[in-house]
Amino acid sequence: MLAACVVFGAGYWGLDFGDGELKIFGRWDVLAVCTLSALPIAVLIAGQVARQSKVVRGIAGGLSAIAIVLCVYADGDAGALLSASRLSVSAFHGLLAVAATTLVISVLSVVRIGKDRELGLSCSRRVGLLFAVMAVALPSVYTDSVSKTMTNQLNRALSNQRTVKAAAYARKLRHLRPRARIGDVAIATLIESLQSRIADLEAVASRSLSPRSPASSLANRVTALVQLEHLDEALIAIRPLLSGDKFHPASFDFYGLCFQRLGDPGQSLIGYQMAIQFWADQPDSIQKRQSLESAWKGVAFAARQLSNRRMEERAFHELLAVAPAASNHLLLAQCYKEHQKMALAVKHAKQAAAMDPALQPRLEAISASIARDHLGCLGGVK
Repeated sequence: MLAACVVFGAGYWGLDFGDGELKIFGRWDVLAVCTLSALPIAVLIAGQVARQSKVVRGIAGGLSAIAIVLCVYADGDAGALLSASRLSVSAFHGLLAVAATTLVISVLSVVRIGKDRELGLSCSRRVGLLFAVMAVALPSVYTDSVSKTMTNQLNRALSNQRTVKAAAYARKLRHLRPRARIGDVAIATLIESLQSRIADLEAVASRSLSPRSPASSLANRVTALVQLEHLDEALIAIRPLLSGDKFHPASFDFYGLCFQRLGDPGQSLIGYQMAIQFWADQPDSIQKRQSLESAWKGVAFAARQLSNRRMEERAFHELLAVAPAASNHLLLAQCYKEHQKMALAVKHAKQAAAMDPALQPRLEAISASIARDHLGCLGGVK
């Protein structure tokens, strides 16, 4: 009992980073799946070990403990040695889970399997092989699914300039797919770049500013705070920029964005509406169009959170009037689909595909969903 507590207490300490991220496994759910998948084969192995002499059991337990501790405290680069393929990483996770689970069962003597001499050896081998395959295959399938989801989350965080979240996703993804690439950038290189960016943002955010500091310096600090997810601090820092001699036109957009991420759609809507009111009176320019595009997207998102469908649809139409891009047609198509207006969803989905063939996969996903729910509405969407 004491040995198990020592080994797994040390293992937990080594697995758990200060920010709550898991080393080697990356996420708690991956660790759980690996452990549960390893349980059947671990029970069989523990039963076989239980038949042996005390010396053999002691040696087996000691080797398992040493293997676990070495894996737990291995540097992140050690995982990369096994990263020639996705299966090898999943196999590493599965084997580590098997070793750990076997050790627990053996040391605690909770289960005694394999003492029934009437079981045939051939049957035991077939069952053992099945359990061994399960210990590797299930974590592999689950890890592949998690990795795809996490890659999408990472790309979304990068596109939204959520640097801290992107770094967290990248670190977790590296434990699951050490050789993953985001675009043309290796995951390890991306992590270093994000960490450097975070350090730069922290330097900007912590820089002391006097009451006489120009609006641009205050705006840079607000931008840094938002990207660092220090939203409450950003809302305090943004106050001088909302009006007066230090007014900055981007302040309304950041005001709406902060409340959007804080989960307050009402205040977020106010911020984006103030941005629209300001830019509506300005002469036409690239900055005006970009700002209005961002603001109308913010209004649409806030309206969706407030369950105001009419406002959401109007916001997307205004968005198309400002920026009639294929991606914006696709947003309106998705909006109409969620509002069960399938004919309009099909119309804008077609327009998006005609304007940008690169959006075809996303269009097909929307089309397939519409086809499942409303057969016959799709006539000719390709």
